[in-house]
Amino acid sequence: MLMFWIMTAHLIAILFHYAHQVLNHYEYKSWANAFLVLKVGIYLYAVMKVQVGITFPNCTEVTDRMHVMAWLTYEVVAFYLNIIAVVFFLIVASFKKFKTIRERLGFAGQQRKSMDFLTYVKDDIHWWQLWFVQLTLYICGLAFRTTSSYAIGLSASQTGIIVLLGLACIRQLYFNSKFQFKEYTKVFLGSLFLVCLMMIPRYFYLREQGSVWWAPVVLEIIVAHMVMFVQMGIEYYTWEEKRTKWAQELIFTQ
Repeated sequence: MLMFWIMTAHLIAILFHYAHQVLNHYEYKSWANAFLVLKVGIYLYAVMKVQVGITFPNCTEVTDRMHVMAWLTYEVVAFYLNIIAVVFFLIVASFKKFKTIRERLGFAGQQRKSMDFLTYVKDDIHWWQLWFVQLTLYICGLAFRTTSSYAIGLSASQTGIIVLLGLACIRQLYFNSKFQFKEYTKVFLGSLFLVCLMMIPRYFYLREQGSVWWAPVVLEIIVAHMVMFVQMGIEYYTWEEKRTKWAQELIFTQ
């Protein structure tokens, strides 16, 4: 039941997210904002319902034996980690100036001064949040492990390499003084994809060995970084289009 709630909430959030973007594009601002508020409200309600369910006394007796309970626990943990990621980002940005991709390309105009800071960095901050959540889930997976009857040294090392490669990609593309795709950036992306593929059999091995808390983290990190690989690849092939669009918007606003 709890898995149904949270998966349904994810589906609705995705649909409402794209509905917000489409309506906003066609200047239906009121309807777009309504979908945005509904998306946030429904997801908050689902997370609270799951959190109450997994902390019920009867659930604690089966937490260490069921993958479902591990997934639900990480679902709630990831929700709070996203909030912590934003807070940490704001702390860092308070003493180290962060430049968005648009700003580094010279098409930001006066947006930094005229817009709310989180709105201004919304196209860039999600990469930081994604990596921060993966890092902290990696730590949680190791910390929550309740049995040492199976070895996880190899999978922990490989997963650590994935997290480090993800950091290198984000550092190069989103926290660099210039926005450019260099050859070693492509090497990072290719290596990231290959290591993720190598980890898929390792996940099934961990699952067969009865790894309840560590195996879900491995699978989540594999999927998240493969999505990161695809999205950064899309950025590579579409950034000239974005550059033209931003240039037109800057001319229009001026």
